[in-house]
Amino acid sequence: MALFKTPNIDFIGLRWPALALSVLVIAVGVVVTVVRGSLPLGIDFSGGSLIILKFEQPVGEGAVRDALAVIPEKVIQQYGDIGDNEVLVRLPISGPEEGVSLEAGANDVIAALEGGALGDFEVIGQELVGPVIGQELQQRGINAFVFAMAGILVYIGL
Repeated sequence: MALFKTPNIDFIGLRWPALALSVLVIAVGVVVTVVRGSLPLGIDFSGGSLIILKFEQPVGEGAVRDALAVIPEKVIQQYGDIGDNEVLVRLPISGPEEGVSLEAGANDVIAALEGGALGDFEVIGQELVGPVIGQELQQRGINAFVFAMAGILVYIGL
């Protein structure tokens, strides 16, 4: 079984179109990053609150989103298997007093859900990541990327 009828591929002849395609893809990536302002960072790098809730009854993301309508800039996702009735709520850092706002944001989520008609729930996980920790993780990630790229270049050059 042959994948190609003639396995003779002129890689040297295709180097310039391949280089042009690579430069185009990289340029598009750089332009998109500049236009958006930054890379989409997770909570570990940007800081914020992460709350995992387990409901007694099945609850959809839309119902939780409606119950938390008063809380701005939240991200609500199904967490784990659908039958586990677990929901993940992410909140970014808001305000100059980051440490206070992280704890207050988590408390606001719990208070809003207790006042809603979603039934009983328990908080099974809560993570608060401050901006200093997030900034340190971001710097370490950038350093790891740079060292990995340098290692690859050294390996290829040898």
